[in-house]
Amino acid sequence: MFSYSVKYVCGQNAPPASAPAQICSPVRQGIYATEINIHNFNRTPAEVEKRVLQLVQNDKPVGREPESAPAKAFDRIVLKPETATMDDCCRFAEKLQFNPAHLNIGFLEILSNVELNVVAVYTATDLKSNSIAMEVETINARKLA
Repeated sequence: MFSYSVKYVCGQNAPPASAPAQICSPVRQGIYATEINIHNFNRTPAEVEKRVLQLVQNDKPVGREPESAPAKAFDRIVLKPETATMDDCCRFAEKLQFNPAHLNIGFLEILSNVELNVVAVYTATDLKSNSIAMEVETINARKLA
């Protein structure tokens, strides 16, 4: 088995209109999106199990020390040979019942019987969308015994 642990950051981190700027927050103020690509480059099907570990849900840290977040079932798919799929913040919001207008942070764990190509695309803007940052990261596999 191969395991991929992919960080995701989704939604908006902004202070409420009636409150001063946040002093303590997991990330700076901004709007965040994550898109995760999963490519089965093999000539055999990939049996994929996905689990999620939600650390911040709708602005509330639920996995901040001393608390921890357990892995929860997210999805099971068979990815055909030489095909690709993706998960993004819209899919997370749908499956995890979170509000995309609020900050949501966690990990998507991808388990597969074959090695895959997993790439995460992270984008962030300031609250007025005046500037944008984008990073593309290849996620390395860990082979499970």
